[in-house]
Amino acid sequence: MEPGNPIPGKFSKPSTGSTAIPAPPPPPPPQPAWRQGREW
Repeated sequence: MEPGNPIPGKFSKPSTGSTAIPAPPPPPPPQPAWRQGREW
């Protein structure tokens, strides 16, 4: 039981942090926005 606790616990900690990072979607690149305006 002791060796099993640290194994799932350590994996659960990084798993939650990894999900928190990709959770918020990155802002859309303004490339097409400024590109359309600079199309003249």
